[in-house]
Amino acid sequence: MDNLISARQADKLLGVSRTTVSEWCQKGIIRNAQKVGATWAIPVSSLEDIERPKMGRPPETNGNANSLVPSQG
Repeated sequence: MDNLISARQADKLLGVSRTTVSEWCQKGIIRNAQKVGATWAIPVSSLEDIERPKMGRPPETNGNANSLVPSQG
């Protein structure tokens, strides 16, 4: 059986806020997490294969999906 940790413990291991851990659990980014009362039970093994969402705004384009630079002119 896999060891379980709380969102509070996971946030310290992952270096993110508890709110972020909760959101990742809800979205399925942290797999196999289960809500138990008001907290999350998170398998330690599920923290090893997290694909972190990219942070920040997406790059602006000029309307061309292949271009990352705004058009000049």
